Amino acid sequence: MARKGRGEENSSIDKSRYIPLYLNPAQLLAYNFNANKMFIQAGRATGKTDFMITPRMIRITESMPRGVSAFLGNSIKQLFSKTLPTTICAIERTTPYREGIHFFRGQPPKKLNFEKPLVVPREWCNILYFLNGHIWHCISMEVKASANGQNLCSIIGDEARYLPGDKVKEEVFPAIRGLTYDHPAYSPKNPFYMSYTLVSDAPITAKQAWMQ
Repeated sequence: MARKGRGEENSSIDKSRYIPLYLNPAQLLAYNFNANKMFIQAGRATGKTDFMITPRMIRITESMPRGVSAFLGNSIKQLFSKTLPTTICAIERTTPYREGIHFFRGQPPKKLNFEKPLVVPREWCNILYFLNGHIWHCISMEVKASANGQNLCSIIGDEARYLPGDKVKEEVFPAIRGLTYDHPAYSPKNPFYMSYTLVSDAPITAKQAWMQ
């Protein structure tokens, strides 16, 4: 099937267009292990963003329609100028999802009929919104209490050695409380429900070694 152009109204996913992924041993271990609480430490050029974070993010999104998750970064600028562009590029290269059709930053056009999230944000500028209603809050760790009050189904943090470990443990982890929804994925049977995934290369200071 020919790829649909940006802006076309049909936002359904053609799953026949899923691309086979050829994973190296580290990527395959991360993919198959499906741990609920996952710390991944791997060297540069392991393919952490493309083949560890991206598949995990899509599986979380697909498994929990209308869910609420968070993507962590040191700042919003860092997230949207460095981390998320790479992740979005990987999503488009390795899955049928296309930005502007199947997911948006902010609110999508109403004509696309995206599912409504269980918890609807009041501010949309730092939200990634997928067609099944799953949303990702892009959370800056430089903002005090940025995760307070959230009920998150999961979190992902890339370049985690640069994140403030104390704030992640004290503010973000307690926000992984899940949501009440009559759907089988919203239970301990789903390894992605109330999960966290923190990925980084090796720490070079004691402060960066907070994940160990």
